[in-house]
Order: sequence, then structure tokens, then C-alpha cells
Amino acid sequence: MSNLELRQRVQSYIDQLSTEQLLLVADFLADLLEKEDNEATEE
Repeated sequence: MSNLELRQRVQSYIDQLSTEQLLLVADFLADLLEKEDNEATEE
């Protein structure tokens, strides 16, 4: 599956979420990116 296909798939899921669910997803993504940044800094 290509990057574009994955992004489209994720977008279709996002479009179906409630506001409460979107907040959870946003928090998860922020944590994921923060973890990635911290790991890159440690190297």
C-alpha cells in the first residue's frame, strides 16, 4: 500500500469520528510524534 493510499484510508476513518474520538486521535498522534522526536534527539 502506498503512502497516498494509507493517507486516504486514514482520512476516511477520521471523517467518521466524533469530536471526542478526534481528540483521542490527536493526542495519540502528538504523543507518537513527540516520542519520535525524543528518540531522534537521543541518537
